[in-house]
Amino acid sequence: MVTALSNIPKIHFNGTPTQCLLFGHTVEVLQSIHSLHRTNAVAEERNSNFRLEADIFYHAIEHLMQSEAFSHEQLIIYFQTQISLEEFHRTLPDELQVTFEAHLPYAVDFLLLGMSSATYTQMEKEERAYLHQQYEILLWELLQKDLGLTEFIGASQNLFVEYVTYKQSV
Repeated sequence: MVTALSNIPKIHFNGTPTQCLLFGHTVEVLQSIHSLHRTNAVAEERNSNFRLEADIFYHAIEHLMQSEAFSHEQLIIYFQTQISLEEFHRTLPDELQVTFEAHLPYAVDFLLLGMSSATYTQMEKEERAYLHQQYEILLWELLQKDLGLTEFIGASQNLFVEYVTYKQSV
């Protein structure tokens, strides 16, 4: 049986590996924007005063597509928005929590924190895994309020500097 969908021509994104990576990350950010709007709707249904704006995520898409890091002020807003989402989601019943995407891939954070997309795409799988593990520790400390936002941002950016320094020495 032939369906109407089978007649639609396939579209391929013929970008460089870096462009494909960045495009994929913008899709992830769009999903987070959708989740944020759903979170706001749930908050409204529950008569909560909780409400977050999605502007910083739209700026994230713009910065990702232009391979530009966020400013320190934008990073503060970006991570504060994620912390607020996480905190609100913790107040929801378990069946609602699983339907929200509160966290973006670490690679998105890395790029917005200042790591170049070329550096990220050229990393070995083991190096990337190690960096993700170290970042996860910092992110956990932030979410547990063991680190302030400014300290978290500095420590995260320091991870990248240490990685680049290490790569230059080998």
